[in-house]
Amino acid sequence: MEIDLLVINGDHAIALECKSRPTTDDVDEHLARLAYFKAALPEYANKLLHGAVATMGAPDEGVRYAEKQGLYVLVQADGDVVLRNQPGFAPRTW
Repeated sequence: MEIDLLVINGDHAIALECKSRPTTDDVDEHLARLAYFKAALPEYANKLLHGAVATMGAPDEGVRYAEKQGLYVLVQADGDVVLRNQPGFAPRTW
């Protein structure tokens, strides 16, 4: 299983996929990994798992799709990385 970045904090985990311009297919592949994550890595089975997509560019179709699927969206902006989810966003938990 390939996860670009896994962040663990207490009882939470976030699995991050990094793409310069993610497509809907990229997002679907990441969602499939998230669905299989706890079976593949049982040492994290007790964690609340969230997913995220990081991109270099402005939000586009793939990024909007990722948010609709409950993934956090991180975008590079002027040397920083910012969370770009819309107000009211509710992250999905696996």
